[in-house]
Amino acid sequence: MYPSTTSPFAAQNIAALLENLHGGFQRLRQTTIDEELFDVVSGFEAQGGAGKHQ
Repeated sequence: MYPSTTSPFAAQNIAALLENLHGGFQRLRQTTIDEELFDVVSGFEAQGGAGKHQ
């Protein structure tokens, strides 16, 4: 995966950094999804919710 000149220690650091960045990205992505879903639900409730559409 990494060039043959990369030391094992450097490769471990790279792997740990990538794992950390991936986790941060996933948390940010989930936060964005949660915010969008909250906006949709709030808008639905502001329009009268399920009771108005039955």
